[in-house]
Amino acid sequence: MPATLLTSLKSSGKSVFMPARCLFSPFSVILTTLCLTACSGRGGGNITPPITYTIGGTVSGLWGMGLVLQNNGAGNLTINANGAFTFSAPVPAGAAYNVNVLTEPPNQTCTVANGSGVANTVVANVKVACSSSVTYTLEGR
Repeated sequence: MPATLLTSLKSSGKSVFMPARCLFSPFSVILTTLCLTACSGRGGGNITPPITYTIGGTVSGLWGMGLVLQNNGAGNLTINANGAFTFSAPVPAGAAYNVNVLTEPPNQTCTVANGSGVANTVVANVKVACSSSVTYTLEGR
């Protein structure tokens, strides 16, 4: 067989010569496809996803609608009732979080406690307390 039709494959430091047509046979294409599929096409199959933690807490004193919270200036979360909340986008482990009130309900003022820190575990102790911002004047006769 002429040298131009032979292809050298190196495996374990040894050269193996085989006809070039064997490298692109239907069998080799199927075998390559199966290997890539099994490895997710990324050159490995053991990719560890990043560790993330959810951020949340509780809302109290809310008697209106329209409270909108944010975490790190994004991820708007509308709250319409007292109780537990959790932002849908988790935070990478070791990353900062900063929960703030974007929009207050009409006639209410809402404050955040425990709203910032570093996420080293699930955060569930953010406290949002709302109270009336309406003042009444009583006049007597």
